Amino acid sequence: MDTKKIHDIVRAHWGIENGLHWCLDIAFREDESRVRKGHAPENLALLRRIAASLIKQDAAREAGVSVYRKKS
Repeated sequence: MDTKKIHDIVRAHWGIENGLHWCLDIAFREDESRVRKGHAPENLALLRRIAASLIKQDAAREAGVSVYRKKS
């Protein structure tokens, strides 16, 4: 595998990673969570990722993730 291809793969990975973390930090305010005991932090992180994925997959979504998350 050549260096350029590896570089492109790494950039693609970090682009996805940064996009997900930005979404979790801004829309779900994950950094402000004060949940610290037991398995709760991991469980809530998983639920946030599932929710973000489901919201992003919704083709009928007309607003950003943050606005859409608050609709019910």
